[in-house]
Amino acid sequence: MTSFALHLIAMLSMFIDHTAIILFDNQEIMRMMGRIAFPIFAFLLVEGFKKTKSRKNYFLRLLMLAVISEPIFDYALTGKFVYWFHQNTIFTFIIAFGFMLYIEKNKKNLFKVALALAATPVVGFVTLIDYFYVGITTVMVFYMFDKRTKIHLVGQIISMTIIAFAISGKPLYEFSNTSFVIPDEILSIFSLAFIWLYKGVQGYHKPWFRNFCYAFYPGHFALLILIKILL
Repeated sequence: MTSFALHLIAMLSMFIDHTAIILFDNQEIMRMMGRIAFPIFAFLLVEGFKKTKSRKNYFLRLLMLAVISEPIFDYALTGKFVYWFHQNTIFTFIIAFGFMLYIEKNKKNLFKVALALAATPVVGFVTLIDYFYVGITTVMVFYMFDKRTKIHLVGQIISMTIIAFAISGKPLYEFSNTSFVIPDEILSIFSLAFIWLYKGVQGYHKPWFRNFCYAFYPGHFALLILIKILL
């Protein structure tokens, strides 16, 4: 599995998920199919952070994409071009990018690292970014557990399970005569199957495909808005 393949899987999953939200009134099966998108993108962000030749340029590309995408994202989800109470996913990644820089700079100071990790849900909640208090934390899971060792793989599973229950969401399974519910967000764990197949290579990565990946985020929202208007 290459980075190219992971991008395609994540983009397809995201498109299905957002199609369900915008066109099909949160159709459950489609939403379930979309659960793997965000963790894969979070993993790819960490890979990009660690392997990019220029973090400055990487950050600036993310910032430009976030700003361009915001009014389209807002309109797709709320019908308004300006909505201050929910920022798009790229802003989530930008803040996570900053946390990774901070942790890397202070990695020898365990107190500062622990404090930064503990702050991620608070910052996510206060800034009203997409995935709120678990978005940045999800990125941090792949940043902290980035090895192919058993302890890191188990760490990813446990962390993703905790995050799934923290998000809650619609029930996937309800135990009779109890209040215990397994949320459909637990399906995000299946993203690990694709991530673990990743071989650490980029694969096909022509300039047009890189630009397509950046354009896909605002572009697929614009396409879905257009389809909704025409329907």
